[in-house]
Amino acid sequence: MIEKLRSKVALSLFATLALATGCKDKGCTDNVPYIEFRTLTTTASSALLTFYFRDCDGDIGNPNKADTAGFNLFLTYYQKKNGNWEQLILPEQSRYKIPEVTSKSNSDKLEGEIDIDLTVEVFSFASIDTLKIEFYLQDNAGNNSNTQESNPLIKN
Repeated sequence: MIEKLRSKVALSLFATLALATGCKDKGCTDNVPYIEFRTLTTTASSALLTFYFRDCDGDIGNPNKADTAGFNLFLTYYQKKNGNWEQLILPEQSRYKIPEVTSKSNSDKLEGEIDIDLTVEVFSFASIDTLKIEFYLQDNAGNNSNTQESNPLIKN
């Protein structure tokens, strides 16, 4: 089931990342990726995490499709229990492989939005009614972005 989830994530990411654009920006000098949480939306049968990213040296995404270990997006789930947030201990760490992102300009800077399909993971927490997600992105040089946190998701 985890492999199925990763395949679904990769397909969801591909369409979004293809739209990522580069642009000349003399003010962009930081080689550490930057991310901003946008939305965590759900319907009765789906869950989608969307975030903005910027990387000034343009080394986001794993260029080797055959690489089985090149994870670069890391998520931590929390549940609200008795008014306090507690980390969920999962049998496998929530990590994803974002495919290579390329720019259509002559600049190294990359920015855009990434959509992650979390349907399988979010709905597998059947006994949890409120959860949130912390996440960060890692570039190919091993630089970790800032950590972002989703809005609380109240499941009905």
